[in-house]
Amino acid sequence: MALAYVSACDAARGPSPGASQAPQSDRRVYVFHWRLIFGTLIVAALVGICCLDFYGPRPGIFLLPLAVAGSLMSASEVVSFYSHREHRPIPWVIFGGTLLTVMLSAAPMLWKVYPSDGPIGRLGWLALGMTASLLLALFGEVRRYKEPGGVASKLALTVLAIIHAGGLMGFIIQLRLLGDGPWGTDGRWGLVAVVSMIAVVKVSDIGAYGIGKLFGRTKFAPLLSPGKTWEGLAGGLAAAAIMALLLLGPAVQIMGCSPGRTGLLWALGAVTYGFMLASAGVLGDLTVSLFKRDAGVKDSSHWIPGFGGVLDILDSLLVAAPVAYVCWLLRLVGP
Repeated sequence: MALAYVSACDAARGPSPGASQAPQSDRRVYVFHWRLIFGTLIVAALVGICCLDFYGPRPGIFLLPLAVAGSLMSASEVVSFYSHREHRPIPWVIFGGTLLTVMLSAAPMLWKVYPSDGPIGRLGWLALGMTASLLLALFGEVRRYKEPGGVASKLALTVLAIIHAGGLMGFIIQLRLLGDGPWGTDGRWGLVAVVSMIAVVKVSDIGAYGIGKLFGRTKFAPLLSPGKTWEGLAGGLAAAAIMALLLLGPAVQIMGCSPGRTGLLWALGAVTYGFMLASAGVLGDLTVSLFKRDAGVKDSSHWIPGFGGVLDILDSLLVAAPVAYVCWLLRLVGP
């Protein structure tokens, strides 16, 4: 509300340089103030939940409620983007499909040690969730059909929202559930996978922002995100590589994990991991910017002062999650 009020005042005052600089400066101070407060609280809460999850009875049992809440809030923001459109999706189908996808992806938590020879692999539960969500979306459109026109658009928006909010979140859960074989059975490597993915992507965001502000000149997505520059992207990639080296080396050894590679081979894998996650994170950020531009809004919501909405925080993580999962499955990093 405060940001909206400041924006309205800026527009009312007109283009006079002397009159517009002060409100813009006040807005930046306001945003930075709340980002600092809520950023610290979010990091502290996440560290605490990860510690609880590490010692929990099942890997992921304490992180699952956070994943459910994040996916449902993300889904609600996607619904709000298109609630004013003629071909708008069905909210209850999106919420139901998102919840179904996330909960089915977490089904292996029901086993203390998930059977490696089970008929449904860990990733198979996520596939079942998205398939069931598609059937739910088809049922919803059949139920509300009244006249020809727009059915495909409505169905496409519904499925897109479910996959983006629930399906991609399911990959974060799959990272936490890495186990058996080289990953052991106590979920230690799964927690490393989740923490490393979050840390690498977010440090990449910070590096890109800082280098972009200092040295950014060449914009690479001016229509979607005018602030992004190639110089900032290079800074983000470098920051991601450094964080990956730190986390997948000294940090994992502190947790009692031993990397499966040493020397140049290990370093090459960690740097590649950092580059791939940083690139996927940029794509995720641009994806949500695309949604917001299409809907004509600045922030996905105003639930979190200084940040905007949940999607403004999770955008890069959601797209980076399946990339990270593939990296771990291919043993690019890890034991």
